[in-house]
Amino acid sequence: MPILSRQRLLLIVGGLAAAGLSCAEGSSSVEGAGGTPGSAGMGSGAGGVTGAAATGGGTGRAGTTGSAGVSGTAGATGSAGTTGTAGGPGAAGVTGTGGVTGAAGAMGRGGGAGTSSTGGRGGTSSGSGGGGGVSTGGTRATAGAGGSGAAGRAGTSGAAGSTGAAGTTGAAGSSSGDQLIGWASVSGLGLNTTTGGSGGPTTTVTTCSALRTAASQSGAAIINVSGSITCDNVVISSNKSLIGLAGAKIVATSGTTNHLLVIQNVSNIILQNLVVQGAGVSSGNKSGGDVVHVESSVHHLWVDHLDISDGDDGNFDITHDCNFITVSWTKFHYTSGSRAHRFSDLIAAALGDTGTYKITWHHNWWATNVDQRSPRAHEGSGGIHVFNNYYSEAGNSYCIGVGANAIFLSENNYFDGVNTPFYMTPDGETGGQILSKGDVFHNTTGNQTGTGKGFTPPYPYTLDPAANVPALVQAGAGPH
Repeated sequence: MPILSRQRLLLIVGGLAAAGLSCAEGSSSVEGAGGTPGSAGMGSGAGGVTGAAATGGGTGRAGTTGSAGVSGTAGATGSAGTTGTAGGPGAAGVTGTGGVTGAAGAMGRGGGAGTSSTGGRGGTSSGSGGGGGVSTGGTRATAGAGGSGAAGRAGTSGAAGSTGAAGTTGAAGSSSGDQLIGWASVSGLGLNTTTGGSGGPTTTVTTCSALRTAASQSGAAIINVSGSITCDNVVISSNKSLIGLAGAKIVATSGTTNHLLVIQNVSNIILQNLVVQGAGVSSGNKSGGDVVHVESSVHHLWVDHLDISDGDDGNFDITHDCNFITVSWTKFHYTSGSRAHRFSDLIAAALGDTGTYKITWHHNWWATNVDQRSPRAHEGSGGIHVFNNYYSEAGNSYCIGVGANAIFLSENNYFDGVNTPFYMTPDGETGGQILSKGDVFHNTTGNQTGTGKGFTPPYPYTLDPAANVPALVQAGAGPH
């Protein structure tokens, strides 16, 4: 195809403009052609038409300005290109539905209330409810409710929750628990402490003959008593543990004047978890037997969690220079108040006895129908320690009898509705003393005043508050 000269091209385009032709619309606007040169060749070429906007599109581009025509008569002004229809506004996007507002997290429940600990031996302490954790996006959990019971621990803080309230303090268990405390734990007379039949064989007895045989054999042995056994004159040799299984009971033969359990000139004995009941002869006199009779240089004896009653002479008598003895968590009583000789516990029967009698009595209960000797001692210069005992022997003559040369230390005992907590024996029994520290006297009559300096125990122990003693001892004394 021949190439047109620039002059010829301008003439052709100018001719088209003079003929009133316009550029067709396309999908996009085209540039308007310049006007045909006038005769004078002076006019400016007509502007190109504005391309119509593409459907829904943007504004068409403006036509480019035509080149100036050659001088001559001005050509007619080219018609302006039709303005492209503006594209309509795009439909607004549908407004996105707002996300559903997350429901607030449910209020976390506080920790449950801690359970109460049973007051008792070593009572455990209950914890309080822990603080509830905070749910995601939720409200703060409520504090856990305070637990009731023994010395409640403070509720732990929940994660971002409020701190649980501390549990209320329950009646704490006794600090003594089931531990061996007192003189029986002290080294002396060739023994370091009291171990009973530990290390020996274990046997279970259900009859009087089997009990007598097992108790009197030589060597270490643990003897379990099962059921109720009627017997008397059970002689116990050294290195024995006589332990009651649940419900175990040893009852004296009816009408006997023998002692029931006899511990004489031996050492290293443990009696534990037994009901031991005397013959209960209604007249009662000191020529009868004791329920537990301890005599003649016995040492390292631990009597623990027994129920001892109805001794014709005494419930538990200790005579003729016996030492390193602990009596703990034991109940002493009589089933009838009509008996004449309700003298529970005597130390040193003979006035000529000058034994030291190192004995500890703690957490014991002198209860119904005991008249006196709770305990009573003449002699005992080694130191007789009575602490955290409960006295409820209403109608009695006296509780603790302080005789010749007996040295007592009385601490945090609770005397409840009794007569004469401290009986200082009269003429002929001089030198006795009792130092009272922290004792409580509730509805008592008679002498409540101690005298003397007492002594300092050579073993560790922790006193329970006297106010707690009634509940502790009533719950804990006797077999468990």
